[in-house]
Amino acid sequence: MPKLIDTQLITPKRIKASQFARNGIAPSAAFDSLLATQLNHLVRYKRKMLFSHGIQLSQVPAGSAGATERCRFRFFTGFGAVGIRIRAAIMNRSAAATTSPYLRLALTDVGAASTATTDVTVASTSSSGTGLNNLLYIDQVIDCDEMKVYELVVSDGANTRLLSISGSDVAAVPSDDEACYLAAVSSVGRPITAERHNKMRDIINNLYAYNGPHLIAWSAHSGVETVSSSSTSYVRIHPTTVDYELDLSLLARRNQTTVNVVFGAVGTFASGTHDVALFEGATNKATVTLTTSGVWVTTTATLDASELAYSLQYKRNSGANPTITGVTCYVYDP
Repeated sequence: MPKLIDTQLITPKRIKASQFARNGIAPSAAFDSLLATQLNHLVRYKRKMLFSHGIQLSQVPAGSAGATERCRFRFFTGFGAVGIRIRAAIMNRSAAATTSPYLRLALTDVGAASTATTDVTVASTSSSGTGLNNLLYIDQVIDCDEMKVYELVVSDGANTRLLSISGSDVAAVPSDDEACYLAAVSSVGRPITAERHNKMRDIINNLYAYNGPHLIAWSAHSGVETVSSSSTSYVRIHPTTVDYELDLSLLARRNQTTVNVVFGAVGTFASGTHDVALFEGATNKATVTLTTSGVWVTTTATLDASELAYSLQYKRNSGANPTITGVTCYVYDP
């Protein structure tokens, strides 16, 4: 069976129409081979950041005797994804800690309504003091499926203090068994079939539809910040000087002037309903209504395909004051 060409650490040659596609009736074998190599390279290495979160060193909570929820995220994995790479900076609760610090990651497959919990442990209790001298690092991949919605709850473990965390999806190593890759990369001397070109088209469409960027992945850090208000008019989640500058000018489909996104939020509250919205200036571009504490609510929306500033705002409709704990917004164009 012909094997894939894995271009690890090598950037494929640029496609030059004048060199590889001079025949206007049928593509040349060289053009076909180079296009396939480019597609495999895109699937393997052009992955997306799902979330990134951190706080100032001086704000890191003191830690606790047991696992304590700190932050939560909701995201969509891309085409070809098989795992989520977690990178985190943590600290021992104190320089005298005697147990290995760890993070507890509760990953929920929203469609399947199933949760897998993973404790990621740093196999060391050594620390030479406090502050930056007490930093430890985590770099680990946890399993996931491609093109699925997930929710992640991050807790710092006993005697552990979470400083920062990020997550990005990763693709499988290229092989003939992976449907997201093109086999038989070299087409020279081989027939170029319609089936092969249909698969190329499907890969390009899937990359466009499902590997769009996450625009906003905000989470409060429990024990550090509380975003809560009794206002029945919209107030900002962030200070008035903080906005999200989103450049969507190159993300619209051809001849389109808008970009499709998913917007969502989660919060905790004892009663009532509460709105969380994405504003562009004074214009409300997307709104979700939270009705159940701790449950994410999402909606679809369209944003202008240009570079604009957006803000996150919320209000109490009824009941007890809400505490907003997470917001997500990502490009999704199936």
